[in-house]
Amino acid sequence: MSVRYLERDLVIPDGSDTSASDKISSSLVVGIRVPTGFLGTSLTPEFSSDDVTWDPVYDDDGNAVAVVVAAAPSFIYLLPQNYAGFDFIRWVSDAAETGGPLTLKMILRAE
Repeated sequence: MSVRYLERDLVIPDGSDTSASDKISSSLVVGIRVPTGFLGTSLTPEFSSDDVTWDPVYDDDGNAVAVVVAAAPSFIYLLPQNYAGFDFIRWVSDAAETGGPLTLKMILRAE
C-alpha cells in the first residue's frame, strides 16, 4: 500500500492573522509551507470539532503550542502525533498579514 500525501491551501486574508480552516479528521498533518511575504514569526494551531467554535491548542504541560517560522518562504516539518484527533484545524499568525492574501500550504498524509 502506498502512502498518499495531500496539499491543502489555507488562505490568510489581507490584514488578518487567521487562516481558513480545513477538515483533517482522516489525515495526519506532516508539514506546512510558509509563503514569501509572510510577516509573522510563529503560527499557532486552533482546533474545532464543528468548524464554528475554535480553541487554542496546549500541550500536556499547559503550554500553548506554537510553530516557529524562522524564514519565509520555508517548509516546516510537523510531528503528526501533535495533531492527531483534530477534526478541523486553522492557523493563527502572531502578526497581521498584509500585502494581499497569503496561502499556507498544509501537507497531510492521507490515511
